[in-house]
Amino acid sequence: MQRTLILSSTLLLLLCSITLPAHAQLDRTPVVSESPVDLPFLSSRIASHYTVIQADQGELHSSVMHVFGPIDSGIGNLWGLDMGANVRLSLQYGVTDRFSLELGRTRTDKVVDLTGRFALLRQLTTDRMPISASLVTSANVMTRRVGFLYDYSLADRMAWYAALPISRKFGPRFSLQISPEIARFNRMEPILVLRDPSEQTYLSIAAAARYMVGSSTSVSLLLSRPIGESEGAKPHATLSLDINTGGHVFQLFLSTSQALNPAWQIAGENSDLSDFAFRFGFNINRVFMLGD
Repeated sequence: MQRTLILSSTLLLLLCSITLPAHAQLDRTPVVSESPVDLPFLSSRIASHYTVIQADQGELHSSVMHVFGPIDSGIGNLWGLDMGANVRLSLQYGVTDRFSLELGRTRTDKVVDLTGRFALLRQLTTDRMPISASLVTSANVMTRRVGFLYDYSLADRMAWYAALPISRKFGPRFSLQISPEIARFNRMEPILVLRDPSEQTYLSIAAAARYMVGSSTSVSLLLSRPIGESEGAKPHATLSLDINTGGHVFQLFLSTSQALNPAWQIAGENSDLSDFAFRFGFNINRVFMLGD
């Protein structure tokens, strides 16, 4: 009995001496957490320009946008505030995490637009996907009443817009975005004030930068440059202060354009940057969760 016990103990010690080093030599592969980067921009827009941010599934984004007259109009017009505001109201709903629909209405030309947004790529924390990209397409119809001398059908009143915002977040504070844009108007004259009434199609490229100056506050700069040789073509600029209060994102901005609909902004008459003829505006953005 004693001999059997000694033999069993010896075998057990020998087995442990063999298996423990074997386990110690196993390769240990660390678990890598991979997820989309958090908020390259605080809002789905910089003033009126789209960013790669959009509503996730079940989210409802509401936006109230205002932009006033030129600041250089002086104190008599309260630096543009007395000259009336262009206003845009919109609702954006996340159908899925990658597709959302937006319905908006702009005061200028009383334009109603339906916009679809598709998240094509999302930047990942592991940098396996280094950029975010989305496709924005919209159909716009001008509902403003036209004089009896002009016979405008529904097709005549339509305009189309598309953009491809591409962004990268460089660390927790700094993000960059570039966005090619195109707008096409079925018919212009004589009711639309465009930079070149002889054209129907307008191309532009916009570049934006965002820098976080606090945990919930950022400064964004956007420059948009028309592409082509259109007479009167002028670049457009926006400087925005974005404040995230949790459920709301407030934007206070200076812009060289009074347009709030992107198609009208590409084709419209913007103020000359060299004159620093900026307009003051503000946006109120709110996020609601619908359902679970």
